[in-house]
Amino acid sequence: MLRDIAGLENLKNLEKIRIPVDVHIARASNFLGVIKNNDGGILDKEELPKYYGGIRKAWCKIVEGLNINGKEIIALDMDEPLWLLSRYGCSKINKENSKKLCSDCVVKDLCRKKKNY
Repeated sequence: MLRDIAGLENLKNLEKIRIPVDVHIARASNFLGVIKNNDGGILDKEELPKYYGGIRKAWCKIVEGLNINGKEIIALDMDEPLWLLSRYGCSKINKENSKKLCSDCVVKDLCRKKKNY
């Protein structure tokens, strides 16, 4: 936010700051297939905390070398979109509303959650 919103362009070593992982970042990462259980499926909410370290490492690797409009993407850049995806999308999905929420989702083609409904 300091770089993108406040305009502090000269901040250094932001790539060394780990993406903060909470239930929302973990849930979105889980639905997108960044983490999986032993049979390749979606993890239960109770299982997510033990994967937080792996999620941090995975997002560092996923964004490595990515640039958008000349700006290098770092794992920390994924925090807000993943949190919003989970908070306002993935966490609201249940059997009754999954068709509507999933059909409106911008990452629906990448999501493994829809396959469970």
